Amino acid sequence: MYYNLFTSKLLKKYTIAAILIIVIFELINIIFFQSIKQFPSNTLDVVYCIYITYTLLYLKQMMLKPTEEKLYAQSAFLFTVSLVFFTCCMFIFYTLENYFYKNHISFAPLLIVNYAANYIFYLTAGIAILIDKKVYKSNFI
Repeated sequence: MYYNLFTSKLLKKYTIAAILIIVIFELINIIFFQSIKQFPSNTLDVVYCIYITYTLLYLKQMMLKPTEEKLYAQSAFLFTVSLVFFTCCMFIFYTLENYFYKNHISFAPLLIVNYAANYIFYLTAGIAILIDKKVYKSNFI
């Protein structure tokens, strides 16, 4: 997702390397830790850490190259902020889910956080899409 958004060639190379690392980790996870019939929460934890890293790098890039438009009015900024929030919540959710499962603790509080994070993410992503459509309509009229 971020490969085409980054301007640095080094970050683009790291993106390709991250994809390869995720695939290798997934294979190792299937063979040694979680079978193919289990939910791959270990892999998701690694993927969410990489998502958080890339979204923060993209936010840094946005901050260093300001535009005439206000930052909070840009759809890419809103979507990236919502993605940071969502991936942080999901990283915590899946990490705690493994702990709760191993210690036979109820998942109810975690599910509330999961639903709230999903609703906030999709609401913010929807607002970003609406803002983006308004920009395109005003440019073509």
